[in-house]
Parts: sequence; structure tokens; C-alpha cells
Amino acid sequence: MLKKIFIAAALLLSVIGVFAAVERPFWRMNLNNVNVGAKYSYLGPNCTVLEENGQRFLKVRGGGFMTAFGTLGAWNFSDGEIRFEARFYDKIFPVNLTIKNRGRRDKVKYDNYVISIMKKQITISPANKLEDKSVDSKAQKIKLTPELEPGKWYNFVVRYQGDKISISLDNDGKLREIYKGDILPGGGSIGFDCKRNEVDFRKVEVVELDRNPLPYGEPKSSN
Repeated sequence: MLKKIFIAAALLLSVIGVFAAVERPFWRMNLNNVNVGAKYSYLGPNCTVLEENGQRFLKVRGGGFMTAFGTLGAWNFSDGEIRFEARFYDKIFPVNLTIKNRGRRDKVKYDNYVISIMKKQITISPANKLEDKSVDSKAQKIKLTPELEPGKWYNFVVRYQGDKISISLDNDGKLREIYKGDILPGGGSIGFDCKRNEVDFRKVEVVELDRNPLPYGEPKSSN
């Protein structure tokens, strides 16, 4: 009897393994081989490498960040996760994280999804009006309590898989999921638009989640 139970459990685990998503690091930001004070236009037009307490970070003075991701193959993503730490300054205008940008689509057409990070809230919405009126295209709003403080580092994790998206935020030493909801399936590239903001980034990593990932090989780095 025990033998039968063991065999059944082994078969169940093998089935779960087949259908579980593969989590594979795709790209991580590595600034160790870039001179402190140097412009880093590869990641965006207004990016500068700086150092604080022995740790390097990227200062973005407005505009785009990670704008070359389409050429890195990210347009082939179907599911993904982006992990990053960000520090904002006195005036926090919306900082937009774009996901699923002009990638693989199923039935419903849309350009991308925009996640807008603001001082008091985060919103998630498709970037254009959807042809399928049965799909809710209204922005989902997440109230931030407490609100984001200038000069403080925050750890974010945005994970989108299938028709679900989740956002986790660490603002007190513990990463907590602050939102989980529906999202349209489909893939695409990733990138930031910092608008008029001055924003610092560090520990940026992109993970691809896919049942049948393409053989990109080892994670790419930014240097």
C-alpha cells in the first residue's frame, strides 16, 4: 500500500513539474565595470553611474531607462518578473513601468500595460482602448499606505504570469504583496519612462517565466 502511495505521489510531482512555469534569470544590471560618474547611454539617454556606501547605482535624470530591451529579445516574453530597488526625490511625478510591450498576443489586441508609480498610489492599465469591450480597461488603483518618501530606497517586484499580475513592495524591511489581479495574456518588452523625475535604480533583475522558454543561454548583463 505504501509503495502505491509513493508511486502516485511521484507521478503527481512529475505532472506538476511539467506544467509549472520555468523561472530563468534573463538580465541583471551590473555596474561594477562602469566608471563612477560615467554616462551609461546603453540603458537610457540620461543615465549616470554613481556610488554610495560602496554600492553602485544608476541615476536616471528623466526620460527612458532600459530602452534597449527590445533588442535583447524581451519581446519574446510571455510571462515575466522584474525586481528592482528605486529611490525617488522631492517631486514624485508618475514613473511608468511598461510591460508586455508589442509582443505576442492572443485574441485581444493592445499595445502594452503601464504601471504608474506615484507618491500615494500605483495604477495598472492597458495603454490603449481595447477592442474587446468585455475586458475591463479601467485603471486599477492601489493606495500606498504609507505613501512613498523622497530619499528612501524601495524594493519592488512585479510579476505577470498568464492572466494574473501581482505587485510586491518592501518599505519596512519586509516584502509584501500589495496587489494581485487580472491582466490580459500576451508578451512583450519591458522598460521605464521616468518622465521629469530624477530616480535612482539598483539591483535591477528581469526573470523570464515561460513553460517553454527559448534557449537564450546565460543571463545577460548590462556591461
